[in-house]
Amino acid sequence: MAQPRWQSLSGAVGITLIFGVLFAPGPPPKASDSAAVLTGLLVGRRTLLVCGVLVAGFGVMALIWFLGMLAQRLQHGDDAPTSLTWAAMTGGAVGITLTFVGILIFSGTAFRAAAMGDPAVVRAAVDTGNMFIESSKYGFAVLIFATCAASTRNASLSRRTVWAGVVSAAILVASTFPPFLVVHGIGEFGGGIDVVGALPGFVWIVALSIAMASQPTTLEPVSVGGPDARCC
Repeated sequence: MAQPRWQSLSGAVGITLIFGVLFAPGPPPKASDSAAVLTGLLVGRRTLLVCGVLVAGFGVMALIWFLGMLAQRLQHGDDAPTSLTWAAMTGGAVGITLTFVGILIFSGTAFRAAAMGDPAVVRAAVDTGNMFIESSKYGFAVLIFATCAASTRNASLSRRTVWAGVVSAAILVASTFPPFLVVHGIGEFGGGIDVVGALPGFVWIVALSIAMASQPTTLEPVSVGGPDARCC
C-alpha cells in the first residue's frame, strides 16, 4: 500500500505543536494554586493562551492526518481495517478531542472571563480544563496499546519498540491516578507525576511517526522474525 513518507511526519508535527501550546505559557496551573494566582496566570498570559488555540488547531489537523497514515500502515494489504486498527484510531481521536477541549477551556476563560475576577469561575474552568487534558491520556494509551498489538501481526514494529510502547502507555495510565486523588504536592494536576508521566507515551508517538516516514511506503505481512518489514 503506497504511502507518501513525509505525510507520516504529521504525527511528530502534531505532538510538537500541542505540547508547545500547553507549555508555552509556562508551567501548567496546579490544583493547589489559589484562585487569585490562577486568575493572574490567565490574565497575564491571555495572548499566548488565546493565540495558542490557532496553533493547537493545526496540531489537531496534523494528528488526525497521522491517524489516517497509521491506519493504512496497520491494515493487511487491501483488507478492511481490523478491530485493533479501529481501536487505535478511536483512541487517538478521543485523546486528540479531549486535549483540544481542555485547551479551549483554558483559552476561553482567559479570553474575557478571567479578567472579570470571579474566583469560582476561574477555579472551575482550570480544574475542568486540567481534567479534560488529563483524561486524554486514556485515549492516547489505547492508541499505543492497539498499535503495538496490531503490529505483532505484520511485524511492522520491532519487539523492542512494542515493549517500549506498552510500558509508555502503562505509564500514561498510571500517571492519571494521583491527580484525581490529591490536591497538593508532586501528584497534583500540573505536578511532577502528571507532567513526567505524559512524556514517554508522547515521545513514543513522535518516534513512531519519524520511523514511519523513514521506511518504505509499502508494508507486506511477513513472519514476526522478518527484519525487512520493521518500521522501527
